[in-house]
Amino acid sequence: MKFPIKNTLSILLVSALTFTISESSLAQNSQQGELTKDRIERLEESLAYGLSSEVSGVVKSALFNAISYKVEYPDFESDKVLNEVKVISESHPSERVQSKAALVLNYYQNGADFPEQSTLLAELDNGNQDRIFDFLQRGINSGQFTSTQEIN
Repeated sequence: MKFPIKNTLSILLVSALTFTISESSLAQNSQQGELTKDRIERLEESLAYGLSSEVSGVVKSALFNAISYKVEYPDFESDKVLNEVKVISESHPSERVQSKAALVLNYYQNGADFPEQSTLLAELDNGNQDRIFDFLQRGINSGQFTSTQEIN
């Protein structure tokens, strides 16, 4: 009985930490209008931490944050994050997580093929993190987004 509670607490703690770091960085950056090198490093560190988790819920949350950062700040790039996302898209035990990682990878690599920032911002919802992934997947499936990368 202790393991499920400990696991749940771990998920909540890591999610809260990632969310707090992310929201703090985004709020500060929104006030300044651009990402600084320091902020980029903090966002990258936050994502790398979440993406490396063995807990699927934490990884899914980090994938949502990766999409959020890229939508909010189109110039945000990180080879470290993309490499981690690629590994997840190819080998994570959950097909659902693999699919989300593939969408993140696709969006980072082919951002110009997706709708404009204001449309994507309207689909970001911390209370329903699947919303942006479902929106992107529906667009790809319908051929609405012309992408050169195949999504599984």
